[in-house]
Amino acid sequence: MCVHHGVMDGRGLATLTKLWAFFTRQNENIPLPIDLPDPDEPFKRAIRLVTSANDTADLGSSDVETIFQHYQNDRILEDVIPPSTNARSKRSSKIFEFSVDKLEYARGLLGDTCHATMNSILSAVIWCNVTRIRLTRRPQQPPTPYSRFFQMVDGRRRLGPEIDEPGPYLGNVVLTSAADVELDVLAATGAFDHQQISLMNPIIRAIGSASTRVTKQYIGGFLEILQQVQNPSSLGIGCMSQYGIDFISSSWANLPLYECDFGSAFSQDCAAETNGKPAFVRYPYVDYADGNMIVLPRQRFPTGKGEIIEVYVMLAGDDLLALSEDTRFCSWLEEQCA
Repeated sequence: MCVHHGVMDGRGLATLTKLWAFFTRQNENIPLPIDLPDPDEPFKRAIRLVTSANDTADLGSSDVETIFQHYQNDRILEDVIPPSTNARSKRSSKIFEFSVDKLEYARGLLGDTCHATMNSILSAVIWCNVTRIRLTRRPQQPPTPYSRFFQMVDGRRRLGPEIDEPGPYLGNVVLTSAADVELDVLAATGAFDHQQISLMNPIIRAIGSASTRVTKQYIGGFLEILQQVQNPSSLGIGCMSQYGIDFISSSWANLPLYECDFGSAFSQDCAAETNGKPAFVRYPYVDYADGNMIVLPRQRFPTGKGEIIEVYVMLAGDDLLALSEDTRFCSWLEEQCA
């Protein structure tokens, strides 16, 4: 199965996979796990989005340029930025296994001071360590004091259940939040210890605050832009700076792909505990991205102890090698560096 990420988001993929698994099992005595999509669903996506966001507040102007000002932080008005100054370096990618127990400890230590979530802590840990390694390996410091963290935000949760009425919405409702933090602040922390975790407080708060700005009103205003511009293809999709210091995060952690049961026909050569369910979920190998992470779907176990979160990190090859050998970064992993 192959889907274009610009057309279908993670939750759309999960819905499609759940239906695929159901029909693969070929069990006529079990009801469908969800309603079947409307055959005309692809042709109704625009009106469904607008309808689900129709109670948003009016931005107070029919002038598209004025409306654009609400979205400047997304860089949708910028021209194409030149390639990164680090564009010629070889890219690579690797999966790291983070300890859930350590992340839970950090969340308990931070308490309610920054409304920390497992994902925001994980994002901060990787962003801090990647930034520090990038800076130590650069012959010159970048001409900007900030690094920007782009996070993919699930717009479906903001729009509510209306988006899945009358049947599942299979399109893309992912938006982008952007947080700027000083390079010095990022490089000063990143290890799994009491003091370093405390220093991550403003970073985690910045990530969380940026995400909460993506509201139902925000989505409604963005849809208004799309309806008013003469050529929607002229809009950018957000972009990183040319200095090779920004970072992008996307989380598939809560996608229930491990729960999809494809039936006995796919369980003969599998471990007994997996039956017809996936033994692992992976992302295709990428050798062209520098500064991306994807939190892979979580495989949850009854005991909870020793649970890991897998994160797929894409970086310049030399930076990725340095990261995988870095003691600060590895202190968060289930199995630390040798």
